[in-house]
Amino acid sequence: MKIVANSIYKRFYRNWIIKDFNYTFNQGQVYGIAGSNGSGKSTLLQILSGMMGPSKGQIHYSIDGKELEEENWFSKISYAAPYADVYDYMNVKELIQHQQHFKKFRSNISSTDFIETCYLSGHEDKLIKYYSSGMKQRLKLGLAILADSSVLFLDEPISNLDDRAKLWCKQLLQNHCEDRLVIIASNEPEDFELVNYKIELEINMNTK
Repeated sequence: MKIVANSIYKRFYRNWIIKDFNYTFNQGQVYGIAGSNGSGKSTLLQILSGMMGPSKGQIHYSIDGKELEEENWFSKISYAAPYADVYDYMNVKELIQHQQHFKKFRSNISSTDFIETCYLSGHEDKLIKYYSSGMKQRLKLGLAILADSSVLFLDEPISNLDDRAKLWCKQLLQNHCEDRLVIIASNEPEDFELVNYKIELEINMNTK
């Protein structure tokens, strides 16, 4: 899998958040997108994943040199972010069952394995809306990292995690990133410990 960003621009009202971004992302590598608040990290991640369209420019996905149509991107990606909500009126078993209709887990991972891996044992019947912020974040990360996807997008993955859970996140990602294209957006240095390539974004003050 390869993702190519060609001359990406994104404008909100009069402000250009992203201007002329060009980059090629390759499978088997972990990329970090860094920058202060307001630099466009989350916006760029959403554009790269197809969740948001650019104002100008194009994103191309390809597999072994063959272009992948945008309508087929969803089947290849998984995404976790603080703003990406899960269905909190379900319990975790119901959510897993729902998720499996769209994207299976990586090979040999069962529902029980998932619950144990995310340290949610004993909370299977509790509605997700009653989970703590840390439990919800582990759930989101587990659904993304353990999904059978070629491309993994993570926005501020260690937010709402205590020190023990931060280590858990790093180990989980390390165990499941080797054959994937991983893109992490964050301003936390700890999020970049597994990164091969780091992209620094700057706040664009130009309205023209």
